[in-house]
Amino acid sequence: MQTTLTLENKSEFERLATVWPRASARALNKLNSQVFTLSKKTIRERYNAPASRLTARFRLAKATPENLAVGIHATGRPLALAYFGARPQKAGVSVEVVRGRRVLMRGKFVQTMGSGHKGVFRRGMDAPRRIKRISPTTGKSYQSHMPIVEHMTISVGEMMIGSKVASRIDQFVNDRLPEILAHEIDFEASK
Repeated sequence: MQTTLTLENKSEFERLATVWPRASARALNKLNSQVFTLSKKTIRERYNAPASRLTARFRLAKATPENLAVGIHATGRPLALAYFGARPQKAGVSVEVVRGRRVLMRGKFVQTMGSGHKGVFRRGMDAPRRIKRISPTTGKSYQSHMPIVEHMTISVGEMMIGSKVASRIDQFVNDRLPEILAHEIDFEASK
């Protein structure tokens, strides 16, 4: 038996959800994981962000038969500029944040911190270029180049808005939800 559904409005989905809560929860979770994949793909079409860094910034909320709500939450923390193909040059650092547009950032440098984190930094603009300090271990004086400030890009949430992911998600949900829900209802009815 093959069921064909067209969900013209929200009330029709709510009616089906009350009759088939388990099938509706499975359909929403399946659709949510597909939307998650579509979101990452759409962001990576525009931005040169590593997929692993995008995945780490997302969190999925799953539906249950009692609570038919799903969501994709993107953290607000910005991504480090070093993740976008940072290459040291004589004049600074070149990065490719937007695909196909490599930009030279003058006066910047790439440095790996003691923790292993690699970043694109600049010298602090407010502080003097060199500060005279005394080493706590040896007691000798030296010239410090600190402070340094790391450069960051926009957050994944801003990338979702900026790369027009929302319109593609809406279109995808409207196209796929009836098909997935019909499949899950057929499966539940066959039990």
